[in-house]
Amino acid sequence: MAEKTQAPPQNSKKKGPSQTTLWLIFILVIVMIISLPSVIVFTFGMIPSFVAYIIDRTKSRSATFCVSSINFIGVFPFIIDLWVKEHTISAALNTISNVFSIFVMYAASAFGWMLFLSLPPVVASVVTILNEHKIEQLRATQKQIIKEWGNDVTSKVQQATQVPHSPRTSPPPA
Repeated sequence: MAEKTQAPPQNSKKKGPSQTTLWLIFILVIVMIISLPSVIVFTFGMIPSFVAYIIDRTKSRSATFCVSSINFIGVFPFIIDLWVKEHTISAALNTISNVFSIFVMYAASAFGWMLFLSLPPVVASVVTILNEHKIEQLRATQKQIIKEWGNDVTSKVQQATQVPHSPRTSPPPA
């Protein structure tokens, strides 16, 4: 008979939020109370970043970082405008109801998406060109070495790169 393995005992005690999480929630609530107009503009302006976070399933979160950073650049001038002029809820609502400010905030996030989607192929092309140039340099150096040392150098390299079959495995069928 096969022995049954027993599952390890589970703690019946459920873990609650950690102390760090509780402190972050506390700080977030205080910031929302103190600067609610800034939070309103920030939250409304950063909606494309929240969408990028939801859409981006990669481990590195590249799209999220690219879109969020550029989106924040678009939102930040309007938050500064609130801080400098009038830091009230009505001023925040005026900011988010202004078509120009919404256009700037969301156009910045669109620019972040454009960067995220267009730069990787450009970088890949540049790396490919640099690698091809390096290969050309290495082939020129190889030709110079063959010219200096003779063809015996290449035959020894070809012999060294051939892998003999190990005695345990049979050679491939002919």
